[in-house]
Amino acid sequence: YLQWHNNIKYRSADDYTEACSRLISQFKTNEKAIDIDTLDFINEYKMDCPLAVERLLTAGVPATVMHATGRASKDKTAAVIAAEATQEFITAMDVLRLDQRAVDEVQPVISSLLNSLHKTESVAPDFDKTKIQNWLVILNGLRASEDLTDDQVRQLLLDLDSSYAAFKTCLSK
Repeated sequence: YLQWHNNIKYRSADDYTEACSRLISQFKTNEKAIDIDTLDFINEYKMDCPLAVERLLTAGVPATVMHATGRASKDKTAAVIAAEATQEFITAMDVLRLDQRAVDEVQPVISSLLNSLHKTESVAPDFDKTKIQNWLVILNGLRASEDLTDDQVRQLLLDLDSSYAAFKTCLSK
């Protein structure tokens, strides 16, 4: 449904991303409220919706975030794009260093970082976002009320730090 609407209703990938993010958030809230296994429901009623399962249950974010379809607008300079991504990296690492461990505190920051990194494709085309994408999938698989363990925080910080270093290297090429 939203894929179809993306072509008709939304003027930009950013509008689509915002609308999908809002709907995914509502879905997650309602899913927990009704206490039903969504996959069982889908199978019982023989629903054929693999993209919805991927976006709602696995990735937990719109396709534009996972697949880099949200490009930076043409009026943004390379410096602005790189600065925004750098800011997102620093914010994500600061959140963890300030001992914020709840999934609902960390997930939006990592999602925002990934969204920002997708806009850097023209600036750093060789940058590999896989580690960040994997963490987003992990965070979306956890309940909002859960906290990351010490090991998870340490690994996420290491992955963010190494990704940030790789990003800076890609910018200097």
